Amino acid sequence: MRVPKPAARVPNEAAYRDTFVQNVHRLLGMGYEKVRRTFAGSDLKSKKEPKITGRLVEHMDKVIQDRASPDWVKDYQVQEDRRLNYDDKEGNDRQYIDMEVVFRSPSGSWKYFHFEAKRIDGTASLAQYLNEAGL
Repeated sequence: MRVPKPAARVPNEAAYRDTFVQNVHRLLGMGYEKVRRTFAGSDLKSKKEPKITGRLVEHMDKVIQDRASPDWVKDYQVQEDRRLNYDDKEGNDRQYIDMEVVFRSPSGSWKYFHFEAKRIDGTASLAQYLNEAGL
């Protein structure tokens, strides 16, 4: 029986992870600004969560494909309603996440960041997602 070798530790792994998380949120912010401009004059608050998420994914993808965008965004992808294969469920019975941001590092490894979208209309709706432990 062959025993797999432990994965090599990456020097400054914490710094790379922090940069990845920051870049994912920067990309999210860039997409969100495009969504806000698209809906300027209309009532974004009246849109349902799936429509907002769809627009957000669409505009994040446009940021990634835009030649004027910073070079770092070119290694990212964004997907909506990604089905997960972590249990015995199949097809539409599988759990899904609202949005996934994927990064392909120069070494060829893949990093994933998942977002669960929730509509927050004020402190009352926010309270149902927060407690002493956080989100």
